[in-house]
Amino acid sequence: MLAESALPWIGAAGLAVGCGGAIATAFALVDDKDSTARPVSRPAPAGFHVQANRIVDPAGRTFVVKGVTSPYGTFIRGRAGRLARARRRVAGARRRRDAARTRSRRKVPTAARRSLGAASRKMTAAPGTLAAPRRELAAARRQLAVARREFSLERRAASRNLSSARRDFARLRRLGANTVRIVASPRSRRVRRLGDVIRSARRAGLVAQIAVTDATPGQATRFLRRLAHRYRRDSGVWLTPMVEPNCHPRRASSACEDWPLWWEQHRRWLRAIRSEGMTAPVVVNTPSWSSSLTGLDAYRLGDRGLVYGVHTYADDAPAFDAAARRAAEANWAGLAVGRPVIVDQVGAWNGPGRLNSGRWLTGFIRYLRHWVNRRGGAGASAYMWRWVEPNRMVGRHDTLTTWGRLFVRGYLGRVPGRRPIGS
Repeated sequence: MLAESALPWIGAAGLAVGCGGAIATAFALVDDKDSTARPVSRPAPAGFHVQANRIVDPAGRTFVVKGVTSPYGTFIRGRAGRLARARRRVAGARRRRDAARTRSRRKVPTAARRSLGAASRKMTAAPGTLAAPRRELAAARRQLAVARREFSLERRAASRNLSSARRDFARLRRLGANTVRIVASPRSRRVRRLGDVIRSARRAGLVAQIAVTDATPGQATRFLRRLAHRYRRDSGVWLTPMVEPNCHPRRASSACEDWPLWWEQHRRWLRAIRSEGMTAPVVVNTPSWSSSLTGLDAYRLGDRGLVYGVHTYADDAPAFDAAARRAAEANWAGLAVGRPVIVDQVGAWNGPGRLNSGRWLTGFIRYLRHWVNRRGGAGASAYMWRWVEPNRMVGRHDTLTTWGRLFVRGYLGRVPGRRPIGS
C-alpha cells in the first residue's frame, strides 16, 4: 500500500488556472442510503461544468471532447507485474524440479553405500523421472525471456513518452485535439512526474483527464483526494476515479458486472473528490468494461457534475453493421439523454486472437462523428497516441499510423470542439 507521503509531487506541481474553485460545494452528494435522491441545488460553477447532456466551457459554450490518450504507459506499471509473475513461475518450476530430483534418488543399502563410497553419490535419478519437471522449467524460462523483452520495450517507450509529452501535446493541439487522457496508477514509480505532465497539457491549452488505474479502492481514494486538493481551482483538470472498475484482463470476476459494488465504490470516490472543493467534471467508467450505461437509472450517483465514459472495440465483429448500431444504441448511444456521454476509449486493437477489423473501425468512426455532431454525443477520446502495440496512432519517425490517420481525419478534423449552447 502506498503511503500518503510518497506523493510529494502533488503538493509541488500543477497549474492553478480556471475558476471552478469559487464554488466549492457545487456538487454536494446526497445521503449514501438513497441512490435515487437528487443532489441539493447549487449555482453552476464558472469553469468547466455539466449542464443537462452537455459539457460547458468557462466561456459558456458547449465543449465537445476531442481527445487522445497520451502519454500512455508513463504512469502505470505495465508489464512489471507480468515480469514478476514470470520470475515466480521459474522459481516454482525450479523448486519442483529439485524436489523431483530428490524423490527420484535411488535407495542404496547402507552396506552397499559404504562399499561404493563416493560412487553412490553419482547414482542420482532413474531415467525419465525428471523429464516433466525439466520441460516445465524450460517453458517457464522461455516465458521469462519474453516477459523481460516486453518489459524492456515498455520501459523504453514509457520514458520516451514522458520526454516527448510537451512536443506531443503541441502536435495534438495542431491536429485539433482539445483533451488528453492520462492513465495513472499511484503504484507507478514515475507518478511523481505526473504534475509536470499535467502542467504541460494545460499550458498547451488541453483539458487534462487523469484516469486512475491499477489501485486498490483505498489507494484510489487517497490518490483522488490528493489530486482533487491540488487541482481544485483548475476546472480543466478532470478525474476518472477508476478505469474499467473491478475488471481485469487476466482474472474473470463477477465484480466486473456488479452495479451495487460499482455504486458503493464511486460514492466513496466522489465524496473524496468533492470534499476537497473540486467542482470540475468527473468522468465515470461503468461495469462490464465500461461498455454499457444500462444500470445508471437504477444506480444514480447523485452528482450533477458527471460525464460517463464508454469503451468500445471491434473485437470479433467484421464490420460496424446494423446489428452493431442497434447494440450501441441500446447500451449507450441512445442513453445520452439528460447526461453527457463520451466514448472514453476506442482503439484499433483489443488484444491478440481477435479479428480487430479495420472495416468495423472505419464504420464506427463514421457513426461516432454523426452521433456527436447531430445527436448530442459529448465527444470521444482515441486510444492511444504512441506505444508498443497496434493501438498506437504514431509509428516510426512520428508518422501517423492507419489508425492515427483515421481518427485525425475522420473525427478530430470533422467535429467542432466548441459550439454555442443549443446548437
